Amino acid sequence: MAHQLRTNDSMLAVGEKPWHGLGVTLPTPPATGEEALRIAGLDWTVSREPLFLGTGQRAVIDGAVSRSNDGQYAAIVLDSDEPGFKEVLGIVGPSYEPYQNHQMAELFNPLIQDGRVTIETCGSLFGKRRVWMLAKFTREDMEIEKGDSVASYLLAAHGHDGGFAMRFGYTPVRVVCNNTLSFACEDHRSHLVKCLHTKNLEENLEVLRDSMVEAEEMFALAADQYRLLASRGVSRADLREYARIIIEADKDDKEWTTGQKDKIGTIVGAAMEGRGNSGKNWWHAYNAVTEWVSWSKGSKKDNRLDSAWFGEGKRVSERALDLALEMSA
Repeated sequence: MAHQLRTNDSMLAVGEKPWHGLGVTLPTPPATGEEALRIAGLDWTVSREPLFLGTGQRAVIDGAVSRSNDGQYAAIVLDSDEPGFKEVLGIVGPSYEPYQNHQMAELFNPLIQDGRVTIETCGSLFGKRRVWMLAKFTREDMEIEKGDSVASYLLAAHGHDGGFAMRFGYTPVRVVCNNTLSFACEDHRSHLVKCLHTKNLEENLEVLRDSMVEAEEMFALAADQYRLLASRGVSRADLREYARIIIEADKDDKEWTTGQKDKIGTIVGAAMEGRGNSGKNWWHAYNAVTEWVSWSKGSKKDNRLDSAWFGEGKRVSERALDLALEMSA
């Protein structure tokens, strides 16, 4: 499939069609987290079940197996009404506690009821193995330069495969790009906390939710950095050098590979003519890198999203902001 999502993945977005052109688009936000799950097709549950070989023997993982029925290694399976069908999402250890989608949705309900956030997107990736919900704070967006604003969001993301810890926290999104999915959580402007899938997970998340007031205050401080970048002009030569350092190419352009030339050209082009950019200041230079990470870097769109939020793309964007501040000084 062109969008590179699995056939059993689904999602919703408020206002604009999702980045891959699929999913449900709503004119107004869902009233509750549970309503968002239902519309997005995420109102399902998972179970932890014992893991056995075809012979009926217990499976041995990493050379060990618990002798307790309560502590044995297990498979996380997607609950289904289809007789005899069990879709395995991942293999987990003895301390792993499944975290249900509805528990994630319940985190947002008090904030929705208080009028502090509205649901913006939610969905799944990698065949339901990874699920997220993104809500927008209702506070006023902060303008960085005329026509270019940054909004604040709250993200929860978790995995059902045993290899992805729960993430919950604040992130800013550049509103001019009109695509919250692609620009959420790409750098240390975001403040996401990981929580392991253990019996204390839900309690820890409640504490984190209460700390979001501090994160909102940090939003104003971060905006000052963006305005500083927007106040400082950038040359075409600066953009080229900035892109070179970002992709870690040799100083001598005669040593650049074809791939490196393409990447540098893509980043410089995004700074000059990308989403909301005109190549006139360092704010545009920095956003060119986040655009490259979110829209161009990598071969698959779902992998780019995952990378921009939590992987190599996130690290690239972290370095990009620091470098832009340094080079513009």
